[in-house]
Amino acid sequence: MLATIALLFVPYWAGSQSNTVVPANFSIHFEFGLCWRDIVDTSSDRYVRDLATGNGATRTVRLRLSDAQRRQLVEWVAESRFRELPAELDSSVAKNGVISKRIPSETFVIKIQRLGLQHQVTFHDTGDAASDAVLRIRTLVRRLGRFFTQLPQVKRWPKPAVGCA
Repeated sequence: MLATIALLFVPYWAGSQSNTVVPANFSIHFEFGLCWRDIVDTSSDRYVRDLATGNGATRTVRLRLSDAQRRQLVEWVAESRFRELPAELDSSVAKNGVISKRIPSETFVIKIQRLGLQHQVTFHDTGDAASDAVLRIRTLVRRLGRFFTQLPQVKRWPKPAVGCA
């Protein structure tokens, strides 16, 4: 009976490891921020925080991503079907002939390099659109934002304390 129970757990445990292969030249360039710009670039292994002081001051840290973290990024990009997304996306919504936009709103720039190909998407998250493409890019930017800002070497930094003018 004990052997049977052990056999039941082996497939679950073995399946918990990702089989995702990270291409040698896979990289993400991710820019985000409301009134400042934080820039993540995995090809240079850097996270640059805009300190929003008005004089261009920044703070930079190395990412030092593990293989598991890099696999996670590849999986999220694949789930978003990133290559299918248009180069520009805007989530503003027309209501009664008038385009409503949230102000302030955030603009994200994501550039993915994979297998020698590059694709860049600029996403203006200005409204409440819920198209398939907007939902996919919004999910990806939220995942990337949480992932990179929660890295221990980034998390200990103070967030820019600036309001949008």
